[in-house]
Amino acid sequence: MPPDGTSSATITVTLLDGLNAPVVGHAVSLAQGTGSSTISAPSGASDANGQVTFTVTNTTAEAVTYTATDDTDAVTITQTAQVNFGGRPTDPGTSTVTTSGSNVPADGASSATITVTLLDGANAPVVGHTVSLAPSGGSSTISVPSGPSDANGQVTFTVTNTTAETVTYTATDDTDAVTIT
Repeated sequence: MPPDGTSSATITVTLLDGLNAPVVGHAVSLAQGTGSSTISAPSGASDANGQVTFTVTNTTAEAVTYTATDDTDAVTITQTAQVNFGGRPTDPGTSTVTTSGSNVPADGASSATITVTLLDGANAPVVGHTVSLAPSGGSSTISVPSGPSDANGQVTFTVTNTTAETVTYTATDDTDAVTIT
């Protein structure tokens, strides 16, 4: 969904009791873990189906995770909802994995920087996505990622090794479940 401040996503929270019957008349709140989205006021107390509806918008390209709470019973709902404000999903055909150095001494201290660039089908950066990096064989050490993909769609990793070997890496956009080789 584009982060234009007007396009919105709807999050519906359904309250059920231990017998899967709707819980009627309860106040529910919605909170975001991180991010800068705007959450509408709830649609009211839970209805005959146990449901309360919220609308969320954003002006920042980011993925936002939401948690609901049954305020009447002070119970946090274990399931979460995630909305990706940023447009199209990652395209593995246009996204890249590059390295700053392909020959690094195997001394455990020298390193190479691997940059993953997430792009959508229109070659626009995909912002705010979580990326993981995995070796296919080898014994290298991979640093923690630099964070979610930045304004250029990039996440960086540093790799070191104490064994002289060739290691190939695969990146995964965990937000969209897309692999970039």
